[in-house]
Amino acid sequence: MQSYGAILKEKREEKGLTVEQVVKDTSISYQYITGLENEKDDVFPAGAYMVGFLKNYADYLGVSSEDLIRLYHAKKIQESPTPEALLRKTKPKFLVPLIVSGVVVLLGGILAYLYFGVFKVPQKLQERALLNSTAKKTNQYMVTDQPQELRLYKGDQLLVPFEEGEGHTPLTISGTMGRLAIETPVGTQVFDLSEERVLDINGDGISELIVYLSDISNVSEKNGAQVRVSLGSSQMVAPQPAATENVELIAKPSIGTESVANTSMNTATMKVIHEDSRSYPFTIDFSFRGPCYFRYKIDSNSKVERNFRTGESLTVTSRYKGVRLWMSNAYNVKMKVRAGMDAYDLEVGKAGQVAVEDIKWVQGRDGRFRIVIQEVD
Repeated sequence: MQSYGAILKEKREEKGLTVEQVVKDTSISYQYITGLENEKDDVFPAGAYMVGFLKNYADYLGVSSEDLIRLYHAKKIQESPTPEALLRKTKPKFLVPLIVSGVVVLLGGILAYLYFGVFKVPQKLQERALLNSTAKKTNQYMVTDQPQELRLYKGDQLLVPFEEGEGHTPLTISGTMGRLAIETPVGTQVFDLSEERVLDINGDGISELIVYLSDISNVSEKNGAQVRVSLGSSQMVAPQPAATENVELIAKPSIGTESVANTSMNTATMKVIHEDSRSYPFTIDFSFRGPCYFRYKIDSNSKVERNFRTGESLTVTSRYKGVRLWMSNAYNVKMKVRAGMDAYDLEVGKAGQVAVEDIKWVQGRDGRFRIVIQEVD
């Protein structure tokens, strides 16, 4: 931007005027003319004089006095020192708490990210707690004639007493994932899920130990293995079907019953559970002591099937025709048949045995009604 002094000087020289000629024509002293052209404010006694002389000089040269006065004021503003009040930065009262709060939130976010995301402290604490809860010191269990339900972990020991004298043989659990492994004096014995085996642990030809594996994890050995153990002298054998009562069964059907002649059932393998003068609805309670794929059909309804886990239970009621059962592992299924005021416990198979059974009413030639259990081919 051109200054007012330069404009005055250029205009004067353009007109071919000397300072002396201007002083003579305007009656403005030489000192003030040069002061205006050189923009020296200090030669004037006051700002008002300066503005007055500037206006007269501009009018004399034919220059817009308003524009020059505006340039003069603009220069004065630029040269004026900034007021101290403006130079002093006043911080808003809310700024400090806002900054502090922002810093706290930021630090909190960083710490939370480090705590939960990077170092995963809660997850590690949980894993440590789980490890501490499952990390067991080596436990020892004395095996007796009575069956024991045990949760065994790697490193645990089964103590099998000697046949004669005092003392025992320790058997160490060496694997609890997928299959159960037991270290014995004659080698490692490995069990699959739902497998029951009688062991000769020292090679003397005598069965000292019975082990049944009812539950084991396929993903982590920390979950251990659920077993039933007892001495060989108390070997648990699945109950055999009782001899069929010497009752001749009629061929004609009755309401709520089936005659043997109308089925493919073999009366030689039929076991009588309950007897009465009439037929009526009966109930079966199932309890699962190990995993089992189980299917059942009640009366004329559709089949129902699912996988049952250890400890689960099921109750069904037949009103007229009976119940047909399919079991992937018959030994893992315990049944209680409730008819009238009576109840009967049943075990229908061995470990790993696939079984299909019918439980229903039949009527004999003597007119009596009987609930029977029959293996189906």
